Amino acid sequence: SDTSQPAWKAVADALDDDRRPFVQDWVNLRACDIVLMPNSTFSFTAAWLSPHCIEAWRASLPAGGFVKTDIWNATPLLHDLAEDYLGILDPL
Repeated sequence: SDTSQPAWKAVADALDDDRRPFVQDWVNLRACDIVLMPNSTFSFTAAWLSPHCIEAWRASLPAGGFVKTDIWNATPLLHDLAEDYLGILDPL
């Protein structure tokens, strides 16, 4: 592959590639002022690298909704354990 291609050109090419629609999704998230995100590094990095993001809210199972997150002092991926939520699991 050609490594001399500028990074902006690679991004522009990826945005035009119909086989990679997720790239446009990430760019759209990155353009948001307020980002609501699941436990996902995809949306976390978009918010983190956004020059526009003023608030980031992350889904929280313990809170039963979204919790405002300081994106600069947060863990990109939360590691919740099913054992921590025995009260909401359907016993088999």
